[in-house]
Amino acid sequence: MYISAIVGRLVIGILFVTAAKESKYPTGIKFLGYLMIIAAIIFIFIGIEGFQDFMSSLIPNIKPYAFLHGLFGMGIGGLIIYAFSTNKWLKREVN
Repeated sequence: MYISAIVGRLVIGILFVTAAKESKYPTGIKFLGYLMIIAAIIFIFIGIEGFQDFMSSLIPNIKPYAFLHGLFGMGIGGLIIYAFSTNKWLKREVN
């Protein structure tokens, strides 16, 4: 879990930073990318024991609000999909 948390954040962060200029909100997407890269670097520096301590202390506090976190995650996912979507009909009218 520790390695996948780091690698996943690094890969998605790099993808966000490089693809930000193609989105509708380049500054926001680039910010999210840099935030993910910083989180991955922090996880590297705290080590596996620090990561496990962080996760084990975080899970009991988050559990009562799992529904809200799920809604927040769906909202962020929808925003990312919208930011990278294009309107085919609008492109046809412009050309």
